[in-house]
Amino acid sequence: MIAFADTNWLVAAYFVNSRTPVVQRFAARNDLPWQVCAPVLLECHAVFPRLARLSDPPQLGQLRADLGGKLVLHPFTWDDLARHAESLLSQYAHKAQISVIDAMVIAAAKAAGAGWLLCFDTGSNTRALAAAVRLHVFPDLTEEDEKRLATLK
Repeated sequence: MIAFADTNWLVAAYFVNSRTPVVQRFAARNDLPWQVCAPVLLECHAVFPRLARLSDPPQLGQLRADLGGKLVLHPFTWDDLARHAESLLSQYAHKAQISVIDAMVIAAAKAAGAGWLLCFDTGSNTRALAAAVRLHVFPDLTEEDEKRLATLK
């Protein structure tokens, strides 16, 4: 099983919050590296300092140290990711709001051969888009995610 992690999953992995126990339980049952892409890491460079209120927080240092072990960075070029994301957007952007970064993350997960997207983002169409392209989503889709998925079909 290849699991692709979104930024909000990594936030719960590296910062203690209400979602951290879910991440810890998943990690305990599924001892495998989480796959990530450059847009996710770039977003972590924006989110982690804001959450920690530090320019170079220890959580970001730990994330960097985990690359090549707990985290696997796929070497997709930005051009490749953009091309794959553009394909997704041409299929789905006319049906629902899809952010470019989210399209790049889903495109990277598919190109990496991932079967799972690890994502808590229930306020956007990210999880629904992942399900639309036949990725399993963890945690399971909510009722709202299912409604969003219906608009993408």
